[in-house]
Amino acid sequence: MRLSKITVLVAAVLCVSTAWADNAKDAKAFIAGLFATYQDNKKPPAGSHRIYDAQLQALMDEDVRLAEGEVPALDFDPLCQCQDYQHLQANPTVQSASSNVATIAVTIRDAGMPNEEPRNAVFDLVKENGHWRIHDIHADDPKSLREFLIQQNAERTKTAKGK
Repeated sequence: MRLSKITVLVAAVLCVSTAWADNAKDAKAFIAGLFATYQDNKKPPAGSHRIYDAQLQALMDEDVRLAEGEVPALDFDPLCQCQDYQHLQANPTVQSASSNVATIAVTIRDAGMPNEEPRNAVFDLVKENGHWRIHDIHADDPKSLREFLIQQNAERTKTAKGK
């Protein structure tokens, strides 16, 4: 009886471990695939694929709307933490992963700009409709893309109401 309980426990641990490995692998591949499009100073075509979750995309859309044709608060590429690049290389590392959320740390280097220091970012991912999407990006500046957009959108809304 005791041996069968141990066997069931070992099987359960192996299933959980395999599921974690699959989710971690998929989340890492999602981020690696995004950065693969940043080689040789080429960006993916606008709108070619959805990479942000609905909440973060709504914040970004609101930022553009509130800019009223001017430069939005988000005036840099949040993925690469840059405005210009030549040949980005990214090294993603899984920090955590489950069936619906993952955290991937990325060290970003630009081989075309050898004097530039590497940048680090942490991507919070969520599964939305079965696909990994970016929920937030943490870096030196801004510390949280979501919080930055929330703050900037609130300030622009307040300014617009004061006109």
